[in-house]
Amino acid sequence: MTEHFKLSDRARNVFFGMIALGVIGMIFTFFLYPENHHSRFWSNLLLNTYLFTGISLVGLFFVAGHQQGWGGWITALKRVPEAIASFIYVIAFFGVLIIIGTYLDWHNLYAHWSQHQDEPAIKGKSALLNKNTWSAINLIFYGLWVLLIFWYRKTSQDEDNGTVYASNLVKLRKIAAIFLVVFGVSESIFSWTFVMSIDPHWYSTLFGWYNFASYTCAGIAFMVLIVLYLKSRGYLKLVNENHLHDLGTFMFGFTVFWMYLWFSQFMLQWYANVPEDTIFWTKRWNVGWFKFWFYAVLVLNFLIPFLFLLGRGAKRRNGRMILMALVIICGHYMDFYNLIMYEPNAIEHEHKAETEKKESALMKQGNVLYAQADHGTSDSKMDEKKVEAKGDEISHEHKSEGHGEEAETHHAGLGFPEISIFLGFIGMFLFWVFSTLSKGSLVPTNDAYLKESMNHHI
Repeated sequence: MTEHFKLSDRARNVFFGMIALGVIGMIFTFFLYPENHHSRFWSNLLLNTYLFTGISLVGLFFVAGHQQGWGGWITALKRVPEAIASFIYVIAFFGVLIIIGTYLDWHNLYAHWSQHQDEPAIKGKSALLNKNTWSAINLIFYGLWVLLIFWYRKTSQDEDNGTVYASNLVKLRKIAAIFLVVFGVSESIFSWTFVMSIDPHWYSTLFGWYNFASYTCAGIAFMVLIVLYLKSRGYLKLVNENHLHDLGTFMFGFTVFWMYLWFSQFMLQWYANVPEDTIFWTKRWNVGWFKFWFYAVLVLNFLIPFLFLLGRGAKRRNGRMILMALVIICGHYMDFYNLIMYEPNAIEHEHKAETEKKESALMKQGNVLYAQADHGTSDSKMDEKKVEAKGDEISHEHKSEGHGEEAETHHAGLGFPEISIFLGFIGMFLFWVFSTLSKGSLVPTNDAYLKESMNHHI
């Protein structure tokens, strides 16, 4: 049984319209917001590039994980995540553009370390955070991802050319094993270099896992939308409510996993109360826009999906699954918005270096006072008050340099630039995925697990 998808003219025009809107948004943002080295343009480009790079990797991760775990149920719909993975060929272009821009100083995304190598906090991380090493590592990652995804998809699609799946099984499992190892290492390091290094004074040991959970939620949500769209057009006849139930279970499960990591990261840094950690959160607290989305993403990414997907029947209702997928995609876009958009758009970097030196000195004094305090004496209370006073002084420094609520130099927002560019990337992503699906059979007829997938029931 073969199925050949054909992208309708109407859908193609919608995707082209979204892409055109994105191009207009990028041009609009570049020329109308020239402040701070066009920071709003570049930070939007980084935000969408990083998100869709993760979504592409999740496509093959989802297939490779089931490949190694002998998960046959996915066979009837596996061409969808494989097509999602192939978007890496497109998104790698934007990733390389950002890397070149960093190396040639086209933007200020990583100005904290690329332009201030003499700072003590940067010197300790200079083995990684220098232009040569940083650029080489990220280029290698994109090269490996493109190579492995191409290799796996070509081997998998050989089935459609008459190759019996059994003869490819060992080869596919080897490629899947290699990819999972490369992915497990590279996605964590990539999250450090591409996102966490935007503010090298802050770090989290959970950051790689946290990012993985976030774009996995978004990636599975896109799988749900694409599968349901194909079903609505009369394709994927072998996919039934049991397959959709499993997709809903993964979407629900990774939502809970994301919340677990979010809470672990925030709670531990709040509880430890180390200035180098807490400054990441306090800076965003001083800008009401970021503080609002700090709470809003909890509602969008956990509370709503948890309540609406908890029951068994919810995962078998197409309307509810579509709604939750859209909420999750928007929620995780805003999650990365909070991570990425603050620093490049905060203040002019020409006068930021001096502020950071003052902050480092104040934080160091605060840590010494806290570490030396004897919490069983009255003197310790006086020391703790000194620490709090230092914290207030740090907060005041941020406000005076453009970090406070009164600051007028913060260039981030959520308006036409962000919405149009995000829609443009979605249009480009969907056009690529559906075009890829139209180039072969939607059903891997020679797959040895196809019969198991057809009889899948839970």
